[in-house]
Amino acid sequence: MDKNFYKTKLFYNLIIQEKNIIIFIVFIVLYIYFRNGVNYLPVETLNIPSGFSLDLSPSDKNFSVSMSFYDYYEEEKVSSTTYTIVDRSLSHIIEKLQLYLNKKMITGVEKAYIFSEEYSKFGIKNLIDIDFKDPSINDTVVLAICNGKVEDILNFKIPSYPNAADYIEGMIENSKENNFFSDHYKLIDIFVRIGAEGKNIVLPYIEIKDNKLKITGMALFKKDKMVRKIDMEEARVMNLLREDNVKGILVLKEKTKQYISYHAQTSRKVRCEKKGGKYIFYINLSLNGNIIENELFPNIYSDPVSMKAFKSAMKKKVEEMSVDFLNKMQKDYEIDCLNLGKVAASKYGRHTGVDWNKVVADSKIIVNVDIKVDNMGRGDY
Repeated sequence: MDKNFYKTKLFYNLIIQEKNIIIFIVFIVLYIYFRNGVNYLPVETLNIPSGFSLDLSPSDKNFSVSMSFYDYYEEEKVSSTTYTIVDRSLSHIIEKLQLYLNKKMITGVEKAYIFSEEYSKFGIKNLIDIDFKDPSINDTVVLAICNGKVEDILNFKIPSYPNAADYIEGMIENSKENNFFSDHYKLIDIFVRIGAEGKNIVLPYIEIKDNKLKITGMALFKKDKMVRKIDMEEARVMNLLREDNVKGILVLKEKTKQYISYHAQTSRKVRCEKKGGKYIFYINLSLNGNIIENELFPNIYSDPVSMKAFKSAMKKKVEEMSVDFLNKMQKDYEIDCLNLGKVAASKYGRHTGVDWNKVVADSKIIVNVDIKVDNMGRGDY
């Protein structure tokens, strides 16, 4: 019986060893297969783009494209050089750009696309179509609209940064922490939204203020064309009503030294119904967050009455802000920048020829707000 036991154990050990050998051989074969034909080049021998900007040449209405490229030096120093090409066709610009470069140019690693307001009002669809067909394009690159000459934004010098594109990427990616910005300002988001029924694009708007780059608002689009810019106060409310699962700070203030700050995360749900040929949209906002400053409601940490008063006041403030913005959106903007048309189209049918911008502008929109407090800090002292 002992001999049979040892024979069985030896048999299983041989099987395990053979399986390990087979796995090892498969791994080696796959490694050789994927490495075959791959060339590794040092970055010093490549032209690696960091940013891309697009404008309209004012004299002849040609496209003016600027691209910044990293310059690598010894001791890990990095700077950038910008080249500008003017042409009637976007597809010819890469051909012309290569005439200036002394190294192999690669694409797919750009940090930011920056469009001028003039080009954005002309329409961004032609560039989107070109990029959509190019598999080497980085579809996670962030997009922004700028005021003035877009080349000046791309060439703007920022201490400790090789170029402005790197800085702009960080600005947009980190803006979602405190101003209810979303993470939907990438090229892939534009691919999805530009032709979708009931959806409109919004993009961050950047300017040079006090010799610094600053997000000063949002650019609103109808289809592929920018139609207006709104300031940051309006943009914060729009983001609050438009986006789901975003963060921002709301402040209640009565006097200079009487205020309370609330850092909240949103949960947004929208439903739609149709009565007598008119649409009614219900936006249900649930805000859950932390009280980070409090000089307005004494004993809020221990007094349920103070807590209830805070929630009631904050609910009233958010609803009033929402009503003010909705009035502007429906009467002045006449743009469905909250993507409410998407909800109605999904319920009542797509491809019916309905202009959802006009429908939403003529609809009743009701906002319901629920305030929750998750954390109140360390308490009073």
